[in-house]
Amino acid sequence: MQDTPSASVSVPNPVPLPQARNRNFVGRQRVLQAMHRSFRADGQLAQVIHGTGGVGKTQVALEYAYREREQYRTIAWLPASEPNTLAVHYRRLAERLGVTERDALFEETRQAVKEALSRRSDWLLIFDDAPAPDAIAPYLPGGGGHVLVTSRNAGWQQFGVPFCLRVLERAEAIEFLKRRLGAVTETPAATLAQALGDLPLSLEQASCIISEAGISIEEYLRRYENLWAELLQSGRSSSGDYPDTVAMTWELACRELENWDAEVSGLTKILAFLAPVEMPRPFLQRALGHLPVPFSTRFGAGPALDRAVDLLRRFSLLAADERAVSVHPSVAALTRDRLPAEQHRNWCSAALGMMALAFHFEADSTVGWSECAEALPHALAASKHAEAAGVVPDTTAKLLNQIGEYLTHLGRLEQARQTFELSLVLTEKAHGANDRRRAAVINNLGRVLKRVGELEQARACFEEALVLDQASYGDAHPHVAEVVNNYATVLHQSGDVELALRQFEWALEVCRSSYGDDHIKVAIVTNNLGYTRATIGDPQGALEAFNAALATAEASVGPNHPIVASILTNIGAVLRRTGRADAAKAPLERAATIHRAALGAAHPEIARNFAHLGHLHQQRGEVELATRYFQRALQIDESTLGESNAGLIPRLDDLGKCLKQMNEIDASTACFERIAQIRRATQSVA
Repeated sequence: MQDTPSASVSVPNPVPLPQARNRNFVGRQRVLQAMHRSFRADGQLAQVIHGTGGVGKTQVALEYAYREREQYRTIAWLPASEPNTLAVHYRRLAERLGVTERDALFEETRQAVKEALSRRSDWLLIFDDAPAPDAIAPYLPGGGGHVLVTSRNAGWQQFGVPFCLRVLERAEAIEFLKRRLGAVTETPAATLAQALGDLPLSLEQASCIISEAGISIEEYLRRYENLWAELLQSGRSSSGDYPDTVAMTWELACRELENWDAEVSGLTKILAFLAPVEMPRPFLQRALGHLPVPFSTRFGAGPALDRAVDLLRRFSLLAADERAVSVHPSVAALTRDRLPAEQHRNWCSAALGMMALAFHFEADSTVGWSECAEALPHALAASKHAEAAGVVPDTTAKLLNQIGEYLTHLGRLEQARQTFELSLVLTEKAHGANDRRRAAVINNLGRVLKRVGELEQARACFEEALVLDQASYGDAHPHVAEVVNNYATVLHQSGDVELALRQFEWALEVCRSSYGDDHIKVAIVTNNLGYTRATIGDPQGALEAFNAALATAEASVGPNHPIVASILTNIGAVLRRTGRADAAKAPLERAATIHRAALGAAHPEIARNFAHLGHLHQQRGEVELATRYFQRALQIDESTLGESNAGLIPRLDDLGKCLKQMNEIDASTACFERIAQIRRATQSVA
């Protein structure tokens, strides 16, 4: 019955909440009182408000927060329906609490917030529209604070005290209509409440139409009954987890909006194919600028978009504040479900095309990375709907490939792998098995497989990509050289170092002849060549290659790019291994600083930096400091690879040896026992 809250807050009393208090809120007194007793008298730390879509779960949570806000110093509203959005809001909470730096992400952020809150009891975390307990489990702190969840899923029995929210009581529904509409009498209000099943979302949507269209309750009921008869005659009915009354009031709102402004009505159909989470207004404006005319010319301008958003908000078709907009999940689902088949495909294609142009990730340039973070949930949603509808598989495949590259950049390797695999299926569907466009996706999939330690599968990917690219471009083409470079990294990691060296040397010559000596791709291959020379016992040749790569990379992409950090890490590693620990410290620390700023504090590249720093301090006799670096490297890799991946073995070995030096025998033994378990599990799978 009011816009969905969309921001986290954490300040001293009195605590401001993300949305103004709903002045039309009525009823729910027994639920609110029971929640108060459970949190206060019974000492329960977690409660769940569950019920069908549109029943008012979010509004009850918001009202509880307002009533109890004097009891908390920290309140955080965390939209939980989509994992990427939840992670963003949790990061904002960390920044407000001042427990991590702005760039910290994922595991470090979660742990820092959880540790900070576990020492206090004056906080309330509200997870809105959570799909299931496991979706929010990683974000739950211990301690004496409170957790409040809203969900359409009833399966929270083991989590906390459940409250099943149902429709309003009739007297409450009548009271709401009186507050919302002003001078209305009891009888028509009761008739409308009965017709709408006392459902809060339906009552709000009906009130919006009555107010905006300037009609009476009787006229609205006439339209409602005519629509009901029309739908029955056509055989259409609601689907999903929303009641018929929501579908009916939504359809009346859309018809009224169509009469007011057909283009704004079309905007709702496009938004329905994006994620039902908040969209920052600047992002939405930029994205809409990629739509065909007339949408791009009209809604790509700020004032016109603001007017459109205000109109949609007045019809209760989206929630909005000055910072962001969001579409209610039930409204989005209804919009998609009620579209005729051809329109469904057309609007889905429009949303997909918009996101395909709005989401652009370029690994060699940091420009646009922050925009990718905003666009990610909506690009994923548009791809998902397009794949399900079977529309424009080529565009869907290209967008998924871009998303996969961004997820790889973030270190979300399993999600990236799944994204590339789906992109590969759709690329083949669109172009056939022998098309060169498959090679780019296969190459990206191989890079992810290599990073998670599945070397045989990665090698097979690169070999297949090579066949496709060579057939299309010939042998001495930069596309082929890029795949050969990646193929050589797998050869190197698999122990075939001499062959890897020859492949790198060939790829370097092709890149130089294609791009010139000062291109970033030349720096990348030169860096890999140096790494291989270090492996075969040529540290001086390795350092010469690394220094050449560093100069090229800094000139090409600037001094603070992750590629520069990777080269610095290699320089520090060679210096340390050749006994120059003091000289190694500066490049290794600079690499960690660059990676942290560019990629976040829980990225796999940070784990590699920390491992090298751990070895450096161990070499200098600073075993306690080395242990902390090894522990952090292990934590990061566990969050990326899982707890049973063979890639953890070097980290556990490093940590176990350090702990043994510190005479922490039990902890050291546990590390080596884990190594044995991982090896047994890996061998049994093989």
